[in-house]
Amino acid sequence: MEQKQKKKQPRYRPHYANLSAYKKTLDLDEQFTISTAKVPRELRYGRLADLRNMILDIMVNIAYADMDETERITYIEKAERLLDRLKVEVRILYDLKMIKMSGLDAIIAEEGNLAAQLAGWKNSTIEKLNK
Repeated sequence: MEQKQKKKQPRYRPHYANLSAYKKTLDLDEQFTISTAKVPRELRYGRLADLRNMILDIMVNIAYADMDETERITYIEKAERLLDRLKVEVRILYDLKMIKMSGLDAIIAEEGNLAAQLAGWKNSTIEKLNK
């Protein structure tokens, strides 16, 4: 007997996954992973794991900002503060010679892209509220 094949249901893709800020955070995470790949194992599962969790927290705040229009600016500002902290900590990684200059430059570029997206989103939200 032939088994009926189940139709694959399209996977639900939440709206925030299409946001530029969310995509830029994914790019930042990817670049962070690449730039820190050669860091010693004991650091990778300690401080670097904390920093990757910070990137995840930025993504969560972006998702919440997308889902809650009444608190959107609050969540965007939380994401911006986390990004500012991440910038400082990545620079410290470089100062401690845990990442190379090329890795630092690549991460800084992704951080700048994300910061621009968050600022633009925040400004457009403020403009809509003031209309």
